[in-house]
Amino acid sequence: MMEEENKAARLEYFLNMYKATADDLNNRLRIAVETIMDLGNSMNALESIEENALFPLGAGVWVRGKTEKNTVLAEIGSDVVIEKSIEGTKQMLNERKGKMEKIKDTIELELNKVIQTISALERDLEKEIQRLESSQAAGNESAISYDGIPKG
Repeated sequence: MMEEENKAARLEYFLNMYKATADDLNNRLRIAVETIMDLGNSMNALESIEENALFPLGAGVWVRGKTEKNTVLAEIGSDVVIEKSIEGTKQMLNERKGKMEKIKDTIELELNKVIQTISALERDLEKEIQRLESSQAAGNESAISYDGIPKG
């Protein structure tokens, strides 16, 4: 009986562990999707850039500005910014988007595997609980005499 309870406890432990992993993967997937959308929005904005434009400062505040020489400042990582042509920036953003889509696909595959494992663990745990309940019921029946009065 103790070994069966330990098995149920182990199944529940692994089930909780895999659920936490699924939550983490869902968060990572959400971030990847948001990043892909942000990259797409930036690429669209570059398509419509004009010499005179409005630039957001944040909190609903915009400033009028002029672009120079069809170039933009683009972050290339670690807060390093370089001047880049609009076409070169679009290409860079498209490459980043492609890499992020591959990352998203990998996360989705891993998440699907984790979800399948969770389903299997839930089925196994349910079976183990039913077995425990059956053996407890069988153990209680043997402790009761035929007239319904507990033995002993």
